[in-house]
Amino acid sequence: MPVTPFHFGPGALAKAAAPKHFSLIVFGLTQVAIDLESLYFLVQGSWPVHRLLHTFAGAGLVALGGMLLGPALANGFLGRLRPHLSRRM
Repeated sequence: MPVTPFHFGPGALAKAAAPKHFSLIVFGLTQVAIDLESLYFLVQGSWPVHRLLHTFAGAGLVALGGMLLGPALANGFLGRLRPHLSRRM
């Protein structure tokens, strides 16, 4: 199982340090994307399970993708969620 929840502490710290410049949603999405690679190889029974995306280069590419695509995806998700939240309040 991917252990993305263990990354929440550093993400929360970064959000507290730079709240306007750091998206916890985008950070979480990139962590899930990286850990899905490990889950794939774990299910396949292929070792090692930590491969390309668990290197600085691979994680850097995922982070770059998150920086470029993440805000649009997060805003789209939050835009769909807001009407449902406002009805409950």
